[in-house]
Amino acid sequence: MGKKKQKQNNNQPVQAPEKDNTTIRLVASVLVLALIAGLVYAGYVYDVFGTIKQALFPPEVEVSAEVTELSVHILDVGEGSAALIESDGRYGLIDGGPREKSSFVVAYLKQLGIESLDFVIVSHYDADHLSGAVGVMNVFKIDKLYAPDYVSGTSIYQSFIASAGLKGLVPVSPEAGDSFSFGSSTVTFIGPSRFDHYTENDNSIVVKVSNGSSSFLFTGDAEREAEKEMTASGEDLRSTVLIVGHHGSSSSTSEPFFVSVLPEYAVISCSSDNSYGHPSKAVIDILRRYGTKVYRTDEHGTVVATCTGRNISWSCDPSDSWSYRTADRPSSSPDYTGAYILNTHSMVFHLPTCTQAEKMSERNKALSVKSRDELIAEGYSPCGYCRP
Repeated sequence: MGKKKQKQNNNQPVQAPEKDNTTIRLVASVLVLALIAGLVYAGYVYDVFGTIKQALFPPEVEVSAEVTELSVHILDVGEGSAALIESDGRYGLIDGGPREKSSFVVAYLKQLGIESLDFVIVSHYDADHLSGAVGVMNVFKIDKLYAPDYVSGTSIYQSFIASAGLKGLVPVSPEAGDSFSFGSSTVTFIGPSRFDHYTENDNSIVVKVSNGSSSFLFTGDAEREAEKEMTASGEDLRSTVLIVGHHGSSSSTSEPFFVSVLPEYAVISCSSDNSYGHPSKAVIDILRRYGTKVYRTDEHGTVVATCTGRNISWSCDPSDSWSYRTADRPSSSPDYTGAYILNTHSMVFHLPTCTQAEKMSERNKALSVKSRDELIAEGYSPCGYCRP
């Protein structure tokens, strides 16, 4: 007889082969890792994996399809500052240059067919920034006027207030962090944090104009104290283009401030024959050390930058001279040793070495050997720049 066939027990569980379990675990692990990676990339678990995501996927500023061209015209106004901004057929002016260039600024705007300006920003009340702006206010319709919240004793300041009144304009003094839309661009006020600085230059309104991933920073004549305050403020100073402060004076563009901005380009507005030391060796050295491309009105004339939201094109090639000037006094100037220089119009007295005194009209300039107390008793005020 053959052997009896053993009956199979159907109640005993049948085990899957070991290699099938391994495959399932592998597939599951891959799916979990893919899910985590997707969440990290999407930012849902950014708090945990943010550092990794930053390293693997550096953030980019998205440029909206609606962004159009922003044009910035740095006008050649000699020893002064004036910039025309255009975005989507809208126009604004930041400073207007000195009195002798007022007609040039007006003619430049008219040549472009401009009839009105969305805004005028006066950075501060020095004549080389304010005078041309008053000329523009007298000719064009202005929708909004921004100016610093302090009072100047100069005649051009009085003309500014009178012109604003005749136009029905009430100057607005912005606060740091305020902003408004301008075409497809944004104008943001970065500084100052206050308007009671000892030096009027440090009361300069500082403006950032942004278009897509590109931006322009206008600093007026802001000096080191204001720069230090802006650097410590937490405001985003990073900008593609820096309009160099105070025409390249050594009193502005300190290295800590420059590093906070870290521009790819810089524009210096100054005259080719100034005796104030503009631009200074200290500023030129910083620009050169960081590989900044430099444009200068004393070499190029009016400079126009056109921004598409990501890229910037220029009306000329950058300077390769790296030249600078040393402050000097014309040989015909009298010897002011041991005396004060008076501005008989503004009733301000200066040290002989003060650069503000050198900007003074000769008809308003006088020499005095009286003491500081005697001049104050006569109604004169000490210069906030040189602090005599």
